[in-house]
Amino acid sequence: MAATLTGFEGVRLKAYPDPATGGKPWTICMGDTNGVKRGDIATLAECKQQLYDLAPKYIKPLEACLKVPVPDKRLIALTSLAWNLGPGVVCGSSKKNRLPSVAELLNAGKVAKACDAFLRYSYAAGIYFPGLHTRRVKERAMCLEPIGPKNPVE
Repeated sequence: MAATLTGFEGVRLKAYPDPATGGKPWTICMGDTNGVKRGDIATLAECKQQLYDLAPKYIKPLEACLKVPVPDKRLIALTSLAWNLGPGVVCGSSKKNRLPSVAELLNAGKVAKACDAFLRYSYAAGIYFPGLHTRRVKERAMCLEPIGPKNPVE
């Protein structure tokens, strides 16, 4: 999971502004925005530790809202989505979007639709970002990956 998140988020040791707003939320390391301010600097060791410290904050809510077994690659894709959007969006506790959440679709047995729903999130602050869309396409592919030849995604 760490390699996937690092690949999608990259590692930035100096705080940078949100690309959609040009300001808040400021981000550092591998996508952390919690308490980050302009001018903050981190070491690579601090960023790695931060990733390991923060990952459970994203995985535990997913495990709580998912009522069906989820293969490892799908959980990694879901965690990446939650890392970027927040677990509430993935689980459906956010009221921003009245469409069924990714977790709600998975819980209903609609795996392909759940994975396709990743593509809804190619926007930030209402702006389409091609790089964000590329990330969503990759997360979707990971989500759709079959467990084995006898378990294709329908």
